[in-house]
Amino acid sequence: MKPSFSIVLQKAERQNRNSLMQKAFLANRIAKTVKGFSRKNSYTVKAKALNAIIEKFPNEVEIRQDAALPEMVVVSVIQTRFGLHAPRIALEAYC
Repeated sequence: MKPSFSIVLQKAERQNRNSLMQKAFLANRIAKTVKGFSRKNSYTVKAKALNAIIEKFPNEVEIRQDAALPEMVVVSVIQTRFGLHAPRIALEAYC
């Protein structure tokens, strides 16, 4: 039996969300290993990926303030229980 359009769409959404989170994670790891302009660019890629996740999947994302670092927030995908820190200012529209 062929999957219905809604099932295909749900699968694509899940893949897109996971792809964006993976992009943010990879950019974060790269940023921690480089310096200067490359580090800034990597953190920019991370922030853009997190913003895209929040914008496209608002019901699947949790944004909470980091108690230890008030200028930072943690963006996590609820289903994966995986989150990344980001400066509050980079996600100002959503905080």
